[in-house]
Amino acid sequence: MIIIGLLVLAAIGVAGTWLYLGATNSSAATSQDLSAWGVTIGFRPLVLLIAGAGMALGLLLGLYLIRAGLARNSRLRRERKELQRAAEANRKATEEDAGRRLQEERSARGGLDPEPFRTADGQRADGRGSARPFTGPTDEQPTTPPPPPPPPRG
Repeated sequence: MIIIGLLVLAAIGVAGTWLYLGATNSSAATSQDLSAWGVTIGFRPLVLLIAGAGMALGLLLGLYLIRAGLARNSRLRRERKELQRAAEANRKATEEDAGRRLQEERSARGGLDPEPFRTADGQRADGRGSARPFTGPTDEQPTTPPPPPPPPRG
């Protein structure tokens, strides 16, 4: 809208300049032949009055379009900031809720993890026996390298 308003103002400026330059060269009282920039058009005084009023309205329209465009941009910027603040507040609330649920789950279990870490020999890290054997790779077992990548297509 700002660009349209500027274009309207530019068109009004060109038309007003042409009318002014044409009117200063003429001295007829009943009908005026306006000539400027190689263009000659005959006007009556009433037509010149109406053309001037139309240009004034066009000027107001152009200024209104510029103002409306600026107001729209500031409104969108303000709404975007509000949405960002709301999203940040929602994210923080979600994180706090997740932390609170985790604390509740831990307190319901007595603060202990039901599956504590195990050592390589299958024993629990706290030394209270073995519930399941350790099945991961050990230092004695070599790991196999990943397969080579496929050849490039040609």
